[in-house]
Amino acid sequence: MAEEIDRQYLKGLVFFDRQYLKGLVFRTSRPKEVKGESGTKVQHIPVERELTPADMLDWKDLPDRVVIVAADGQKHEVKKTPAQIRAAAKSQKEGEEKGSQQPEAPGGE
Repeated sequence: MAEEIDRQYLKGLVFFDRQYLKGLVFRTSRPKEVKGESGTKVQHIPVERELTPADMLDWKDLPDRVVIVAADGQKHEVKKTPAQIRAAAKSQKEGEEKGSQQPEAPGGE
């Protein structure tokens, strides 16, 4: 259970599966003080690291892909595998069937 929650990121009441972040890169910079002829200056050294859920500004789960907007300004589109598309369609269909079922009136018909 804890492993499953670790894989997912909560946005509102919708879970985001971290598998879509694999291979995505977050680009940022780190300050570094450099001593020069005119004194100490700050240089910003570019750094790349793996994208984490904390770096996400927004995301959308579309039928065939997931669109992720990162805090570094990049927009990533991750295509879903056919198995993921089938699973999403199945869960959507089950949700629609549950929503269309009418609750039984008290006392029978």
